[in-house]
Amino acid sequence: PGWNGAERITPAHRRAWSSIDPPTRRTDDRSHSPVRSEALGVVPVSEELGISQVVWSPIAQGVLTGKYRPGEQPPEGSRATDDKGGADMIARWMDDDVLTRVQELKPVAEEVGLSMAALAVAWVLQNDNVATAIIGASRPEQVHDNAKAAGVQLPTEVLKRIDEILDPVIERDPAKTLESSPKTREA
Repeated sequence: PGWNGAERITPAHRRAWSSIDPPTRRTDDRSHSPVRSEALGVVPVSEELGISQVVWSPIAQGVLTGKYRPGEQPPEGSRATDDKGGADMIARWMDDDVLTRVQELKPVAEEVGLSMAALAVAWVLQNDNVATAIIGASRPEQVHDNAKAAGVQLPTEVLKRIDEILDPVIERDPAKTLESSPKTREA
């Protein structure tokens, strides 16, 4: 079955969607962040319909910056210590297996001359189906650093290494992904 009934999309639906210029859809970090879930099928259906993605949080709420280390407490004042909601949003990635894999990306980032955050943004922007990424920086220097990813073409070998490093921690169970998604609001 397709995502949200995509298997029932008719040619008329496709024509209607294709009349929107440029067709985009907001995708959260579970689909396009290097630490992602591929299980929902959002991207293949969007590609089929010609709808590009607007990706939210390509650095996985800061996890892909490398500042969170396995076996260590999160830095004071970081999103992971924010009791007003930030810690809840980042909790799904605050796992030693994920954090260990993220640390393995440091030499890859150094090899291509990017920070860890810029590498994650560049990885997201490599997807032909991505129109843009919402970086959500909290400081001006983060905006400047993330902007360095614009126009970067990561070599195929680098993309393959990133996927190989992170493959063991990619969530592929749609039930787990849906558990962490925002709940439907009552009308």
